[in-house]
Amino acid sequence: MNNAKYRKYARTLKKDNFKDATEERQNILEMSSGMAIGILAFTFLSGVFWGCMLRKIF
Repeated sequence: MNNAKYRKYARTLKKDNFKDATEERQNILEMSSGMAIGILAFTFLSGVFWGCMLRKIF
């Protein structure tokens, strides 16, 4: 499909040319499940806290 005969626009870049960028993105997104659950729990609890505070004020 990369070398299709009838393409409206030619492909100038291929994904294979940027192997370093994909490895870097994979390292950035690599996270343990415990850390992800911890971030979700912290976000949820802070939202509950601020929701209760706003309800008391208004």
